[in-house]
Amino acid sequence: MWIAVTFSSLLFGLGHEYQGASGMISTGVVSLILDAIFIKNKNLLWFTILTHGFYDVIGITLIYFSLEQDVYNILKNLILN
Repeated sequence: MWIAVTFSSLLFGLGHEYQGASGMISTGVVSLILDAIFIKNKNLLWFTILTHGFYDVIGITLIYFSLEQDVYNILKNLILN
């Protein structure tokens, strides 16, 4: 199961090549996380759908208010420091 999940997440990330390396990596990682949520919840799709929707709403809100770069810098500082 996990081999298939990893492989499909890799392919999904590669399918987002037009977003550059960071887009491919982030999309692949999000795909892996959503797949893990789906498996962990015994193949119940609703929780995965709600998680994906929540993720998208946060992203769209950050873009709308031009805050994505600020959040990126905060996370980068947290991770690197």
